Amino acid sequence: MSTRVLALLTSLAIVPLLLGCATMPTAAPQSTTVAASTTIPQPTRTFAPPPTPTATPIVHVVTSGEEAAGCPAIEPAAEPTVDVLSPFCVVWPDEFDDERGFRVHLDYTPSGERFVYEVGPDVTRLAVPEEDMPRLTESAEQCRRRNAYTVQVVALRPDIEWRVGSIAANIECGAAGEFVERGAINFLGEPLTRWALVHDGLDRAIHYNEAREIVRGDLVFTIALVSDRAYERGAVVPEGVQAEADRILETVEIY
Repeated sequence: MSTRVLALLTSLAIVPLLLGCATMPTAAPQSTTVAASTTIPQPTRTFAPPPTPTATPIVHVVTSGEEAAGCPAIEPAAEPTVDVLSPFCVVWPDEFDDERGFRVHLDYTPSGERFVYEVGPDVTRLAVPEEDMPRLTESAEQCRRRNAYTVQVVALRPDIEWRVGSIAANIECGAAGEFVERGAINFLGEPLTRWALVHDGLDRAIHYNEAREIVRGDLVFTIALVSDRAYERGAVVPEGVQAEADRILETVEIY
């Protein structure tokens, strides 16, 4: 099973995370005598119970023949991968001959909503129902509930659920913009393309590998530069920040 690493650089700041451990000297045990008349104060701090899931997955079993209704006609990709096509059609490769079907997971990060779709064998696309799609044309509040999502496809094989792939996206509310390729860098020994989300001539966000997952050996990355400001408040990723992020990514090594 591959390990997912999510790298999200927000607020145009690059924050180093240092993990480590240290061995602290163990103090010698001490004994304390408490007089019988001493009153031990009761703790005043209370702890909240562990959080419970905010949403129960809504499961749809899709009727055979209706999976691709609304999906555009597409040619097979040169390098098959999980993708999302307009309006909201999930496509994936089928490299198996023994699957009994596929399961598609759609998770919205802001709202916690989760949708699961099950389709039959030899199916490679799914048109997400309109009521489950992002609400980009509605109010800002409704838009932000579903403007960040993850899609994962799993093959249901006889003895195992095999992960086919996934894709994640973060969509700006108020203006969609367009993706423009901005060259490539070297990341862990392989080229990595850079894509800018451009609106009004400004780079509002930078998505590496066009927001698709980046696989390096057993590791899977999703990397983006995203401003925490709205469009109308000056969301932009300056060239200097882009250059610094590229430099950092090109020096990443795995030991």
